[in-house]
Amino acid sequence: MTKFVGPYLELHFPVADEIRNSVLDKDYYSIDQFFKNETQSNGRLFQFLKSYCDFSEIEFILAVRTPPDDDGIWHDDGSRKMAFSLSLNLYPEKISGGQLYMRKFLETDSVIASISPRPYGTILLFKTGLEGFEHKVEGVNAGFRFVIAGWCS
Repeated sequence: MTKFVGPYLELHFPVADEIRNSVLDKDYYSIDQFFKNETQSNGRLFQFLKSYCDFSEIEFILAVRTPPDDDGIWHDDGSRKMAFSLSLNLYPEKISGGQLYMRKFLETDSVIASISPRPYGTILLFKTGLEGFEHKVEGVNAGFRFVIAGWCS
């Protein structure tokens, strides 16, 4: 199992081509159904994530952010073992804002990672409160930020 060197890992996950078309069409139902299968114990995403962390289940949401948008709040994802953000951004260069920030729990003056919206298929795996980390997403000022946000327990 690969160990994290810092608070997160940035990798590539090969998302099926059919999902790109669903993103273009904003067919959220199809995307949700696809990832319900991918996050089951026999799904590709589940198996991919399993090589980085020992867990038994995945929860996820479709996280769409467009302007006007407020900053998220600092949070640590509770007792989950690992969190992830799988980018479905087709045009990340058109997104203003939407940074993912990470810091040690309650260290209000010390952001240790600031990650701009990533291109389609980029997956960020990151540590949660179990290891003393918290994160938040900055509001989106322009563009369309779309990720699958998830948690492994």
